[in-house]
Amino acid sequence: MILGNNVQERWLLYKYNNARFDGEIWLAFMTPNGLRLSPIDGKFPEDGVLLGEVHTRIAGNTFVHTAKPLRERSAEEMRRRARATERHKARRAEMWTRYSFAERIADLQAGQ
Repeated sequence: MILGNNVQERWLLYKYNNARFDGEIWLAFMTPNGLRLSPIDGKFPEDGVLLGEVHTRIAGNTFVHTAKPLRERSAEEMRRRARATERHKARRAEMWTRYSFAERIADLQAGQ
């Protein structure tokens, strides 16, 4: 199932791309209010129907998001993913401290 069929879903997927860390597993749920995304260790919507795991790939210069069936993972794969997540979190935190507020504003203005 391809995700991102409407503006609200595309906005959620944009936020997902900026919130997720390498190694994390995210799940997609359909709720009465639309699509909802959550990391596998997050809070799941009580009124949601699980669509599957979110998989992202790049086709050309576009992100393509799909919901694929859940799959079993070995304990070793889960440890490897947890280590990748922690490395990515540490790298982002370190980069954020080097990226001054003035530089962020300038970059935002340059992108308009």
